[in-house]
Amino acid sequence: MQNILWLKRISFLLLACCVLATCTYLIIQHNDVAGRLSLTPNKSTAIGEGGHWDNPAIKKVPCTSTVEKDFSLDCGVLTTNISRGQFELGFAVLKIKAPISRKRHVEAGSAQKAPVIYLEGGPGVGGATEQANIDFWQVFLKDAALPREIVLINTRGTKGALPYFDCAELATEQLRLLTTSTSISDEIALMASLQKKCVAQYHAFLQAQVPFTKNEQHPGIGLLSSHYSKGDVTQLMRALGYEKWHLWGGSYGGRLALLAGQSKEVVSIVLDSPYLFQSGNLLSFPQLELKARKHHMQLYEEFLVALEPKDAEVFPASYQQLVQAVLNKLESSAQPVEITLFEQPIKKLVFTEMDLISIEFTVLYDSALWPSYYWFLLNFIEEPTPFNEQFATQFDTKLVLDAYLFNFDTEFFNLATYTAVECLDNDLPDSSLFKKEVDLVAEEYFPKSSYRSSEARNADITNWKQFWLEFEDSYVCSDSIFNARDSVHTAAYPTVPLLVLAGDKDPVTPAATLRELPMRDNVYTKVLRNWGHGVLLSYGCEPTLLTKTLEAFEAGEPIAPEAMCELDYFEG
Repeated sequence: MQNILWLKRISFLLLACCVLATCTYLIIQHNDVAGRLSLTPNKSTAIGEGGHWDNPAIKKVPCTSTVEKDFSLDCGVLTTNISRGQFELGFAVLKIKAPISRKRHVEAGSAQKAPVIYLEGGPGVGGATEQANIDFWQVFLKDAALPREIVLINTRGTKGALPYFDCAELATEQLRLLTTSTSISDEIALMASLQKKCVAQYHAFLQAQVPFTKNEQHPGIGLLSSHYSKGDVTQLMRALGYEKWHLWGGSYGGRLALLAGQSKEVVSIVLDSPYLFQSGNLLSFPQLELKARKHHMQLYEEFLVALEPKDAEVFPASYQQLVQAVLNKLESSAQPVEITLFEQPIKKLVFTEMDLISIEFTVLYDSALWPSYYWFLLNFIEEPTPFNEQFATQFDTKLVLDAYLFNFDTEFFNLATYTAVECLDNDLPDSSLFKKEVDLVAEEYFPKSSYRSSEARNADITNWKQFWLEFEDSYVCSDSIFNARDSVHTAAYPTVPLLVLAGDKDPVTPAATLRELPMRDNVYTKVLRNWGHGVLLSYGCEPTLLTKTLEAFEAGEPIAPEAMCELDYFEG
């Protein structure tokens, strides 16, 4: 069975799918004898009514987005310290103007709250100050009844940060490959060549465009590493005049929050589906693909149980049988199987096994897609080919394909930045360890019970191993341009209180990785059953959980997230 270069096709973008202060700050200053955090006026307040920020590292700029009358929005640009490379990062400060009355709302108390800065996923997701993003945050902040400023920032290499490099050729080729039937080997070779070309151009671009301390060798693309970006977070919050703040990171933003959490001003950290320090290593990729397949085997069983008996009867008895029926149809087709698309950047999708496995991975991000995914596969099997317009416009087909193709939308996502940050943050594994991991995973990925003959199983295992060996040989992170990588794998975890939310079916940041977190009384974890990637912004927990958590952490009190989170997607 052929396999897929899913790293190239999955942009870890579902949190982006979710989108997708004029008063004096009063903040936390010190601990009192009871261990509670007392609140005092911030002497270096950034914004007054109609005022300006007084730190030379930031300047106020007109906002390109508008807000409802209940909100205040201030926008600016942070010029990062030249010792870390001088970027200009757009940011915004959003706040509900006055306390609002909502059920279960903790009394707001005006502006006497330490702010929270939200760090977006990706890496490579930007557009934090764009209208669509600001619109989303207004809804969420109202639902959360959050009585404090929230700071949004465009990190290095993302839209809204300068200088900005866009490798258009890479994005264009990705879309073109969706319209062709290309062999695995050819696609790996082509994408590896393009990625390395883009990385080299990016490196030269940053060396030419980003001022850096003159007596040191210019790091170029190395300036995109998370170790550099963490300093931007601290610099911005200090420049805004805050004396204490909370960090909130989603997906990759969780990694950045953990790194920035070492600053003495940080009160607490909220992590949503976090990319922890050991995540992202090549060694884990085959294991992630195996987990995705196993998740669907379990979810499919629960999906059938939840159906009406008459509907369940039309489905194959197991997920393996459902997938095999799709593969059989692809293999028996004399011509490439094409699906006409509407309202997409491409007019047709040549559906291959590569797309099947890629979609299998993608839909795990969002539990709302799971039932539609199984209906889509059933319709794929039953509809005659060539597919007509009716198939392409079926609700389940359109929902699944729209979600899949969203991963190729580059408006707010920079694939070159994603590639660079991942390569810089992670060590290269020993090749022998990687081959051993591939061997171990293959035995489980292709269970004997799914095959009528050992010859067929051995052939699939051989093809699968060959894919990963070719992938390793062409792995862009092994390029010499990343020799000076700044790995996060040995970074220490901050000691401040942590709330960590995760889904047990998350394909890219599995809940099992939470074992990496320190075992402390002030580390709270909540794993949602039958949930994908992104919990809080996907409303897997009540938004007021954020408000109550920050209040409790400021007061030195424990929290109980269990009562405020969805228990099970299929039950809920």
